[in-house]
Amino acid sequence: MITFKYIRELFENEKKSRNLQELDDSFLNNIKEYLERKNKLIEKTRTSKTVIDYSIINEVENFKNVLKNLLELRTKKIILMALKDAYMDKNRDNSGMLDFEYKLYKETRALIEENKITIMDLIFLKELSSFQGETLSKIKDFGKEEKESGLDEKKEDIDIEIKEREDNRSTKENEDGKEEQKGEIKISQNLKYMLQATEEIPSFLGMDKNIYGPYMKGERFVIDSKTAKILINNRKAKVLYEIEINN
Repeated sequence: MITFKYIRELFENEKKSRNLQELDDSFLNNIKEYLERKNKLIEKTRTSKTVIDYSIINEVENFKNVLKNLLELRTKKIILMALKDAYMDKNRDNSGMLDFEYKLYKETRALIEENKITIMDLIFLKELSSFQGETLSKIKDFGKEEKESGLDEKKEDIDIEIKEREDNRSTKENEDGKEEQKGEIKISQNLKYMLQATEEIPSFLGMDKNIYGPYMKGERFVIDSKTAKILINNRKAKVLYEIEINN
């Protein structure tokens, strides 16, 4: 049976623990029964000639206040759980939650996941567009198979100007320290390229859907052929050599 002492103990235990305190399905029904029972006693004293028992009224008001604080505290914990689980891709069942609390958890997590996708898309589109020098509309769906981007693997190999100068970096450099390069980058799943950054490069999403960087100027890194072409075209890096991937 629910009592005022019991609800206070629940609230004190909830404050002490970082985890959500388990409540069974009968909790809400027991709360309703308690309030109905106390309200009947209050109504009885009001309709009788006896003096109203204000101790019962005070107990009910205090009970409601503690219950409100308990459920609000649990709500904060549930929202934090939804936030953490959304970013860690963790699944959680309704263990220990009341039905309306689990509904809150699922809906909050869904909103956070949707918001996370929006944020990540904006971040990666911004980084990639700075390399390509193209409009966002052309790279909006760069994670999918490009049909009109000119980077499709079934099209002809893309020739770009590069020149390898690993051993003589100090000769014939432009005023900004970037080198002119001549050669050819082939767009192929079986090829990757060892590049060297010619300036600082922030983190970005490659055309193979992997996250790269950040890289310092002069740092070497291996990357897929499609992304290598973008970096070279925008003078962010130079080619050192190609790497053939054996499937």
